[in-house]
Amino acid sequence: VSSIGVSTFYPTLQCTTRLLSLNLSGNNIGKTGAAALAKHYESRTSIQLLGLSSNQIGADGARALGEALRYNTSLRSLDLSFNEISNNGVVELLTHGLNFNSSLKRLRLIGNLKFMSEKQMSELLQSITYVLLSGHSCVETLENNCYAKNATYNRGSKCQ
Repeated sequence: VSSIGVSTFYPTLQCTTRLLSLNLSGNNIGKTGAAALAKHYESRTSIQLLGLSSNQIGADGARALGEALRYNTSLRSLDLSFNEISNNGVVELLTHGLNFNSSLKRLRLIGNLKFMSEKQMSELLQSITYVLLSGHSCVETLENNCYAKNATYNRGSKCQ
């Protein structure tokens, strides 16, 4: 599909009100395609599942999606695994988006965090924990891997 393809079918997405799930994994949409999708998802209320793994969206694409999450009220599951999102990009996604979003329940970030020192990992985990436990975030499952170990955050649902 690529970023050009996303721009091509973007007008069709604008007219679609019943689409509940969209999986564009492995289509190399990049940060430009992610930004185009983010603009769409700011105002769309039907999409509940969005799969964007392996698309090389990077930190800029993650930031754009995070901004869209501020306004989107329907997305329940977002898969951003293997997208070359930097450690700072993950923090920005969480702080710009999830801190204001109460609809997202599942976020997959596997294969994005790079190896870092124990101190850096501690700081990152503190940031993630802060966002997940404060603000409006209702994420119940955050899947991630650190130091080649899988880590899944689960919290009992206190959100509706």
